[in-house]
Amino acid sequence: MTVCEQLTQMKLHGKRMGQIGNGKQNTMRLGDKNVALGAFRFVATEDRTQTIDVVVTMVVKKRFVNLDMVDAYGGGYTCRHAMMAELMNIYPEVKPEDTVTIVWFDAI
Repeated sequence: MTVCEQLTQMKLHGKRMGQIGNGKQNTMRLGDKNVALGAFRFVATEDRTQTIDVVVTMVVKKRFVNLDMVDAYGGGYTCRHAMMAELMNIYPEVKPEDTVTIVWFDAI
């Protein structure tokens, strides 16, 4: 089995994949997700042929309302407001008290 076959995978929008290595250092998922540290692969949601391998360095869980500028900048956003607006668009059911899992990574 190759290293690539051992990677855990997660979907990511193609526009966000282009930001990896250019400032994007995290991705956020609604809910209390179990994500292991180590090798990881993002797969484009649009066509599933575009992939990017990363190393997960840290997993943080916060309430939606407690997401901050560090999370926003790490996610490739210019401000907290832009991050919150996009997350509410992706997860229209989100409530302030909901848990968000923040997966921090380094590009390989």
